[in-house]
Amino acid sequence: YHTYHELLSVNSTDVFHITKFEPIVTAGNELNVHHMVLYYCPTHGVDSDCNTAAYAWAIGAQGMTFPADVGFEMSLDYLSYVKLEIHYDNPGQLSSVIDASGLRIYYTPTLRPHNAGLFEFGLQLGAWQFIPPGMPQAVNKAYCMSECTAATDAMPVEGIYAFNAFLHAHTLGVAIELKHIRNGEELAPLAVNWAYDFDYQQGLPLAQHVHILPGDEFILDCYYDSTQQSGVVYGGESTEEEMCQAYVYVYPRPKVANCLSVFTDTQFNGFYSVATQAGYLTGTSQANYAYDISGDPFTYTDSGSGASITWQNGEDLYNFLWQDTNLAFLSTRAQICEDIDGNQIPSSSVFEIPSGYTPFVADTTCSAIENAVGQIGTYGTNEPTSPTTTTTSGTPSPLPGGIGGTAAAGGYKLCGQTTSDGTSQDVSVDVCVDLDTDLVSITLTGPSDVWFAVGFDAMSMHNAYAVVVHGNDLTECDEYILTQYSAGTTAPFDGTDGVVIESQTEQNEQVIMTVSRDRVSSASGVYSFPNTSTSDINVIFGKGVDTTYQGPMGGHSNVFVSLSLEYVLVTDPAISTTETADAACSFKLHMVLLMITTFCFPVIFM
Repeated sequence: YHTYHELLSVNSTDVFHITKFEPIVTAGNELNVHHMVLYYCPTHGVDSDCNTAAYAWAIGAQGMTFPADVGFEMSLDYLSYVKLEIHYDNPGQLSSVIDASGLRIYYTPTLRPHNAGLFEFGLQLGAWQFIPPGMPQAVNKAYCMSECTAATDAMPVEGIYAFNAFLHAHTLGVAIELKHIRNGEELAPLAVNWAYDFDYQQGLPLAQHVHILPGDEFILDCYYDSTQQSGVVYGGESTEEEMCQAYVYVYPRPKVANCLSVFTDTQFNGFYSVATQAGYLTGTSQANYAYDISGDPFTYTDSGSGASITWQNGEDLYNFLWQDTNLAFLSTRAQICEDIDGNQIPSSSVFEIPSGYTPFVADTTCSAIENAVGQIGTYGTNEPTSPTTTTTSGTPSPLPGGIGGTAAAGGYKLCGQTTSDGTSQDVSVDVCVDLDTDLVSITLTGPSDVWFAVGFDAMSMHNAYAVVVHGNDLTECDEYILTQYSAGTTAPFDGTDGVVIESQTEQNEQVIMTVSRDRVSSASGVYSFPNTSTSDINVIFGKGVDTTYQGPMGGHSNVFVSLSLEYVLVTDPAISTTETADAACSFKLHMVLLMITTFCFPVIFM
């Protein structure tokens, strides 16, 4: 079911950055709302040709928050008129389900440094994707060939960076891997989930932003378990059908938006002909086809060349179709390489699929596991606690300026706290952004016998901005721009003083120091703290004596934790409900009712 929505008026000249997509599922309908897709429409006000996704959500997922320096453009030139499509799962054919699910979009007029786009990989939907019953591991492959990524203006010559990936299949899916190939060598997977669960389909931020260059190739491997099926399962949008897709957010936004593959008609019809001759495939149409993965060996001889090939059974033939790249007949695929308006780039569409590349060999040592925990495991395990000095915490409702947006003055702060990981569990940091004064208060706690430091918006020491406390010398706290394995450059960076020490105490062999600084800095390399709650901050920690490193802050380490900022009401002032139009807003898209709820303007019902 789909509806169309105008995000901006046709005469708008405004440009915003979307900072977060959030699903709204009607209570009680969690098992019925299967997935939602927000599509870009190329012509404002025209309900057609809306086929390129801007955001996708599926059962079990939370929202999608963009990094602090990345936004998704909402303007008349890009995302302004959209189609919201919701797919429902109602196997019981219930007639009493009334649904008002939809999406809430957070946006801001304060544009961020990077403009994001969505890059979709996968199999084109349809009957050319089919999975026979009884297979514990059926592998379907989708390809994105170099002719697409290297096409003229498909992406900048310097490449793009992937920062979030959403892997998608339906109930038969058990694993998905997006392989990344460059110049005949397979790199580390861009995204992988070896324990795929249909009921938990969360798009996840990548631990390291992955550089994609023109000419890079991709293979999306989708693994299915069909042992509980009694018939053939085809590709399609319903829960009973299957998909093989990956939605990858990248910046800067490339011209290419979709890179899908599909068998050519010759390949598809050839397989059906051979499978029928072998007796593996019976029936006359998709409505009554049956496929037997067992059966007797079958030898096929090409009438032109005289070459022959033998398959041991139906499963052998099926795997041959999807996985063989040596036979010229199967060495190509039709490719759908499109821009956001659905224009094919390049015009030709049948290319050689990646083959003969050097496979990637993963590091399977314990150190690799520890590193993976440091990179990925922290996303869901470090829950920030509310500062104890506040009187009321959480997101005010309603919050002037828009929930999740730029809050107005009136006693609100953005605060968060987190503790170091690895070998320095005794270092912690509290951050509070005062939205009235635009100042940041940073409280650092650590051992009194060493220096200790906190780096912001960083996953390693490379060019990281850090605040360093000089141990038991309670008169020194400095800002640094770090370099690999060394302190780098100290403040001032732009001719002004660095952080200002507000308070300092030493007790129980710990130093507690609170410093303040301007929220925004114009100095090169100095981190500007956010004024919204829509993005987490990556934080690294370190400590040592003199220049001795005690970790885990270091150029050789990617151990970091995530610090979340939440709105805190410190006082209880009288707050006006009328705010300026340049404050950030949020609005909701609903299926049954389009409800645009902003806290900048009156509530509008349409």
